[in-house]
Amino acid sequence: MTGVKLWKIVCRLLKSPLVIEQAKEKLIASDRKEAGENLQRRVSARIIGDTDIITIKVTGATAALAREGAWAISNAYKNYRQDRAQEQSRRVLSFLEEQVTRAEAEVDAAEQAVRDYQNEVGIISLDNEASKLNDQLTELESQLLITDITIQENRLRLQQVEEKNC
Repeated sequence: MTGVKLWKIVCRLLKSPLVIEQAKEKLIASDRKEAGENLQRRVSARIIGDTDIITIKVTGATAALAREGAWAISNAYKNYRQDRAQEQSRRVLSFLEEQVTRAEAEVDAAEQAVRDYQNEVGIISLDNEASKLNDQLTELESQLLITDITIQENRLRLQQVEEKNC
């Protein structure tokens, strides 16, 4: 997707019910219902030239009402983007957890095949205690992997939130 096309979609999103309804709710909750009335008809958004800058214009009976409407839309858009980023992070985390579970099952099956082969051939016979320690080590390594994935995912989410707040 080209940059211009993306920014056109953002302009459309700023005027969409996804953002406008959230902005209205925030205005009503902050006792500024008047600023939220007919907000969708009073808002326009456009790209400034060949830049990544978007102008949000809201008309109103007073400058204060127009400003409140524009701020509400801007904040609603920011919240929408943060919610989408968090949802995407949850999907990625879910996918990675599934992959870890599948990999653990494959490791368990491979370890069992090795133990079966060792018992069959008589190469090495681990006593029960050594086998338990090996299982614990495998479990701890799996937990470490999941923790590392979670940390990286949270760092990415924090970076995205910090970038959006700048």
